[in-house]
Amino acid sequence: MELLGTSSAIAFDRTYPFEQFWYRYLLATSRTIVGRTEASEEWNNASLLRDRGTEAAIPGAPPWAGGDLAPDAERFFHSLWAAFTEQLPGDTRYYAEKSPNAKAVAHFPSLSPVQITVLRDPRDQWLSILAFDKRRGNYGFGRFEGEDVPAYRQRMLGLFRDRLEYSATLLEANERGFYRYEDLMLETARVADDLSDLLDVELDPKRITQRREHITAKRGAKGSVGRWRREMSRDERQFFADHLGPLLERTGYEP
Repeated sequence: MELLGTSSAIAFDRTYPFEQFWYRYLLATSRTIVGRTEASEEWNNASLLRDRGTEAAIPGAPPWAGGDLAPDAERFFHSLWAAFTEQLPGDTRYYAEKSPNAKAVAHFPSLSPVQITVLRDPRDQWLSILAFDKRRGNYGFGRFEGEDVPAYRQRMLGLFRDRLEYSATLLEANERGFYRYEDLMLETARVADDLSDLLDVELDPKRITQRREHITAKRGAKGSVGRWRREMSRDERQFFADHLGPLLERTGYEP
């Protein structure tokens, strides 16, 4: 996102960690508009008739029964999206939004977003997650309160496997827009050139903001590459090799 943010032609909120999800929100909103929910004391037909009833945020889908006057969620989405993009800066060509799981986004058939995929070695990602949680003193990244490290690692294994399998299919299909985190860190200019060509915009890696407070590797951003070789125990290395070895090889990593 930092690299994309060096072009004024790409719109998104520049506030780290870049988690305004307008595209997802409008997809969900358009489906909510045509949905139906059971009426309750908090949300029913009378809710819209009360004083200031049309000024408050709605809690969900329409609470009424009967026929559907306007049942097409996709048409609602296009109208909402047009209104949203009309308000973006005048030189905007793209709106960007990060997604930890691209497969989970339910696009309408008429939509074909440009997808940029960044894959990181799951062993480095795992160490970064643990280090970041330790630094801030609480759990994040989906870890349950009180969950021990082995149980959390076992749950995360499924996520790592899914991402590797998805990335392997992209690599084997020679899909554009696929990058490894390691290349983004160590060969930023090359990745920027390729991505600039893909999007037909000018990206300037020299303008990337370095957020040192979010880097947990001792050697900085570049030190975050391959940290598993320095920091991971032999048993933990074997755990990842046993469970993810073939997928690591398919995506170009040392198993």
